[in-house]
Amino acid sequence: MLGACGIDCKACKAYLATKEQSQDKYREIAELWSSPGETYKPEDIPCDGCSGERLHEFCKRCYPRRCAKIHGVEVCGECPSYPCSELESLWRSFSKECGYAARANMGERARSFKHRDGIVAAIRSPRPSARIARIAGLLYLVNAITSSIGFKYGTQALITPGSSVLMVPGDPGATIAKILASESLFRLGMVCELVSGIALLLLAIALYNLLSGVNKTQARLMVAFVLVSVPITFLNVLNELSALGLIHSGASSGFSQSQLDSLVMLSLDLHSQGLVVDAIFWGLWLVPFGFLIHKSGFIPRILGILVGINGITWILGSLSILLSLPFARLAPTIVVIPFGEPLMIAWLLLKGVSVKQKAHQGHRTSGPVRVGKTIENST
Repeated sequence: MLGACGIDCKACKAYLATKEQSQDKYREIAELWSSPGETYKPEDIPCDGCSGERLHEFCKRCYPRRCAKIHGVEVCGECPSYPCSELESLWRSFSKECGYAARANMGERARSFKHRDGIVAAIRSPRPSARIARIAGLLYLVNAITSSIGFKYGTQALITPGSSVLMVPGDPGATIAKILASESLFRLGMVCELVSGIALLLLAIALYNLLSGVNKTQARLMVAFVLVSVPITFLNVLNELSALGLIHSGASSGFSQSQLDSLVMLSLDLHSQGLVVDAIFWGLWLVPFGFLIHKSGFIPRILGILVGINGITWILGSLSILLSLPFARLAPTIVVIPFGEPLMIAWLLLKGVSVKQKAHQGHRTSGPVRVGKTIENST
């Protein structure tokens, strides 16, 4: 099992100790690999190999591993840019024996990969990372636009009061009259809510493909929050459909006009309250997303911070309403101040991702390097 850079993971002491689940060996390896400039603890040692869930602290900082994940390849030898300057630099940082063996392993893999039937054309195709990033940006833009239309022509959301042009607070008659006069726009708002949910789900999948190499746990958490949010969005549209059905039922419903007005407003208010609940998950998924951006090394870290703040403001705004806190009236201001998401959309669409732009900040080559049966500290 080769690491992304050509190192043999199966010969690594950390990998072997992990397979044995030996705490004694973890302590022994931590002592062996620690140096004055870097100290390892036993809990830093467990490693399932380059493509595994658990990684040794040194391997977590490995730039080739992250780069290979972004390019959608298993090892660097399968990348259209092989051998790149970053990989060459890493090999030079290894000891002579380790660097030679890693280079030989990668060269053999590259030759094997390029001679498979149909693979040459695949190697020459555009890098998947930029393509996935721009697909994610497009889906993010669709989600943002359709959500805005849903707010504007749907019912009033408590978390963004005044956003709907069809709601007249405290006046059921005027609200129903506006909906009937602009029924096509009201229906457009419902469709846009559904489209925004679908776009968000596809966006989460695209972002998982783009960022799961940074931290799979956080990437899965991001997708999990979206998977909770989308059904809430879909079910919440039923409240608007119910209100529309009551409006058209008239006398045949068996209710008086005042009762019908009350039921219509109840349905619309339930939709508004549903949005408040949904907004919690709009914020929750942004927190791990912001973390992944910040840790990725190929997207500006400031975007990760801003997106994370965006998520926190959605959560705080929604909770302030649900808990009826004194500052609940400030919720609309809280959720519209951050601009992390618009900047992230622009970055994905216009810039894509530039893996070569910047190596991971924490990458160091002072940790353990393993090739074949040899385990050394690089110098």
